[in-house]
Amino acid sequence: MLYKVDNAESNVAKRVATAILNTGKNITVDNYFKSIPLAKELLEQKTTIVETLRQNKKDIPTLFLDTIIRPPCSSVFGFSKSGVLASYISQRNKNMSVLSTMHSDEKIDEETGEKRKPEIVTLYNLTKEGVDVVDELQGQY
Repeated sequence: MLYKVDNAESNVAKRVATAILNTGKNITVDNYFKSIPLAKELLEQKTTIVETLRQNKKDIPTLFLDTIIRPPCSSVFGFSKSGVLASYISQRNKNMSVLSTMHSDEKIDEETGEKRKPEIVTLYNLTKEGVDVVDELQGQY
């Protein structure tokens, strides 16, 4: 018997998430899965997501990508009904964009001191271990 499986990034993420849909849990993914529509779809199924976005996404406003006018350790936030987009510049010319349907504010993690990282970035960094393993296995696959 032959089965056809759609291995598009968002479909892989939905298959992996099946066990926790409608449980109120959170999923952390990296920019490989990079889908704003996926984030909205999971939120409709009571599952939040924290994901990094590639800097070339047309959905990200220019202000969030500009590393020249913004100083290091600065953040910009954008809000919608379904979540928050945070852009954090850790050092000159190094920007990280994180989308979260779990957060609804622009809190800075006080434990990061002078780095002033948004809580969204801190959460992503704390929960991305599984993401790193999947990246490694995907490369082998």
